[in-house]
Amino acid sequence: MALKPVRTLPSLPEPPEHLSGDPARLWRDTVAEFDLEAHQIALLGAACDALARMLEARDLVNVQGPVVTDSRGGVKAHPAVAIERDSRLGFARLIRELALDVPVPDTRPVRRGGQVS
Repeated sequence: MALKPVRTLPSLPEPPEHLSGDPARLWRDTVAEFDLEAHQIALLGAACDALARMLEARDLVNVQGPVVTDSRGGVKAHPAVAIERDSRLGFARLIRELALDVPVPDTRPVRRGGQVS
């Protein structure tokens, strides 16, 4: 009686080396739960990078405050505030683009006449 070859499961892709903490955990949880195609792996990587950048900027703002003094003594928003905002928007868009969860209904308000704004 011939032995049947053991079928091994493909290994899950590891997170990029530069990711740690929550972004790396998001990567591991996502690849463990979903069978991703190559383009989705790329989107996931970009989403994890955006999350890492958002968290890094948030930590900087938490330490240094949301405003800074410019060279003329004026007060302006800390540059990391914009980085955090932009990274949050990028992360949200990338996660939505992955479309891994249940379909998200379009919640935009409907204009009079039935057109979505």
